Amino acid sequence: MTTQHITAEMVQNQERDSMIDALLDGSFELNDDFITRYAGIRVAAALRRLKEADRAFVMNGCIEPDKCYFPGSVMGRGEESFYLPYDEIVTQFEGPAEEAFKDVSDWTIDGDLAYLYVGYGLVIPVDCARLEDAVSEHIAG
Repeated sequence: MTTQHITAEMVQNQERDSMIDALLDGSFELNDDFITRYAGIRVAAALRRLKEADRAFVMNGCIEPDKCYFPGSVMGRGEESFYLPYDEIVTQFEGPAEEAFKDVSDWTIDGDLAYLYVGYGLVIPVDCARLEDAVSEHIAG
């Protein structure tokens, strides 16, 4: 029986997908403060045209997970993206770290927790042309 080892890429992809889901399912409160802090200028302008309760719904379909990335360095918000700052992902595992992870040197291990340093956050590009169209359609009803 072959055991699949946990890789840094797997955990980053899971975290990326969780953050996208949080943007689109209402887990993040997409109020004006959130948008001011984390959204680029063009994304913010489009979303501010909507009531807060409609923002996540309208944004669905405007984010492509494969275009999201952890920059690994300090950067500003791009006009057409969200920038969600945090520096590490924590994952729990069972058994010896050497058996759980493909490359244990990618991780800081503390008991059954592993910490993956990802830099300064996650960049989530938004298809702004699609978002602006979706906002206009939503407003038009």
